Amino acid sequence: MVQYQKLYEDRDVDLKGRASMIGVEEPVWHRRPEKELDEKSLQRVQDRFDQDGLPVFRKVFETEGEVKEALLDMTSLGVFHVYMNGRAVTGEHGLREEFNPGWTDYRKRLLCVRYDVTSYVHPGRNCILAVVAGGWWQGRISFGTYGRRELGLWGCLDIRDERGFRRLATGTDWAGLWTGPVRCSDIWDGEVYDGREDSYEDMSHPEYDGRVFGPVHVVESGRGYEGKITPWIGPKIQVRPQLERRPVRAVISRGTEDNKTDYGRLAVTETMESWPPGMPILLSPGQTLTVDMGQNMVGWQYLRAKARAGTRLVFRFGEMVNDSGLLSRGNDGPEGSVYTANYRSARSLGQYIFGGKEEPEEYCPYFTYYGFRYLELTADGPVELYELRGQVVGSVIRRTGSLETSHEGVNRLISNIFWGQMGNYFSVPTDCPQRNERLGWTGDAQVFFRTASYNADVEDFYWKWLQDARDSQNEEGGVSRCDSLYQGYPLRQRGMGGRLYSHTLPDVYSVRQQGHSSGVRRFHGEVYGIFGKVRTGGAQCGVWRLAGL
Repeated sequence: MVQYQKLYEDRDVDLKGRASMIGVEEPVWHRRPEKELDEKSLQRVQDRFDQDGLPVFRKVFETEGEVKEALLDMTSLGVFHVYMNGRAVTGEHGLREEFNPGWTDYRKRLLCVRYDVTSYVHPGRNCILAVVAGGWWQGRISFGTYGRRELGLWGCLDIRDERGFRRLATGTDWAGLWTGPVRCSDIWDGEVYDGREDSYEDMSHPEYDGRVFGPVHVVESGRGYEGKITPWIGPKIQVRPQLERRPVRAVISRGTEDNKTDYGRLAVTETMESWPPGMPILLSPGQTLTVDMGQNMVGWQYLRAKARAGTRLVFRFGEMVNDSGLLSRGNDGPEGSVYTANYRSARSLGQYIFGGKEEPEEYCPYFTYYGFRYLELTADGPVELYELRGQVVGSVIRRTGSLETSHEGVNRLISNIFWGQMGNYFSVPTDCPQRNERLGWTGDAQVFFRTASYNADVEDFYWKWLQDARDSQNEEGGVSRCDSLYQGYPLRQRGMGGRLYSHTLPDVYSVRQQGHSSGVRRFHGEVYGIFGKVRTGGAQCGVWRLAGL
């Protein structure tokens, strides 16, 4: 309860006056008129996958003597990572925080992340660097909801050194450039990483002179952000090391062979039931490596491999493999190949371009994630694969409930439910973690809420989401089917019951399972506003039965 109260005591503090939201001029190919915000136009933009990198913002500054305290507040139009003096700024347990500042209703609110960076700053010259990707703000997942979208960065670094207190705020005295090893990234479509480019760690050294950074501008009103910037609430998104997966089976194939079906089957040359530690697998051009992680999961691949500079390694992800090669059974490729038809228009691809270093190169994605069990790897040159792991990524919630029975099938079902929850709690409670959707459907969330609250401590996660739901209310009191993606559904539209219930369930949970009524007091105005609109709007009486009224 103390933690909950702390989350909300500063909730309405607007931080925008402390700094400016800054942007850097977009490459010509990336610009598009406001009328071209349909999905096909956004797809054309994403098709230019490895052209210019992402916007990178940089500031060199000086301190005097011992740095007593350095606190960094940062948010972005898009999702960001931040670096200082050659190091990635990390969060709890030394892990990188992913997809900050999370998904909120951007018409109303951005969350601001605070880092204690005292140990990153040293006397003399220092450098802070941040890279921003589209995330939910600009990627195809936004469906054009937020209008003409420019990527931007907002931040304040408060320093206390021997000279006293100083504030380093984002403004036109920063520098920016579209550059970096992540050439392009999209939540639905995947990521291209070029290991030949200077790393973000390298660019964050104050002495770095590899690229000439140019001017930045203050993001214009109407093209950027006009809502509130408020302190972070809810759990962070991070890698979950305790859930990591290693391959349980790996198959190398070369081409296909006829099995009297539409697509044939993979011509398998080698099968490994495990991947011995330290033993590299050689992948040659024309070969395909299909890896089974043994568990449907949400996250990404961790890679350690060597190859000549410029060699491209391509990843495809899938939840299943084709079982026969028969089109009549819905297969979309040869038997044994990764099945991706259920991903619909989400390409879910990854590319790693090798830098040609002497030691094995390490990579895991920066600004995308995948729902998968199987990975398919191909390369246009010889690659030595030393290690491949599946890292689980999601909002960090602590497991509190478990159940084991004498029936193996029931235990598998319980395990699947838990893994499904971990995969779909990603800033908001999503409906599916893999295809071209991954949206916060309120009906799905309310149906699963009771189970979720027994499986794990989800209180902070749901208070954040409840704030998103309140932000998405329209002037009539109605809420969207998809938080935080406002879609303007009218009150009388079918499904209002699920949306209404999504507001009341966390309140019931706070009383029944947590022993306090803070949430009811905090949100009762919004909830009763919805009830009132439903009553006067003549919504179906089934809504009242669902809500137990």
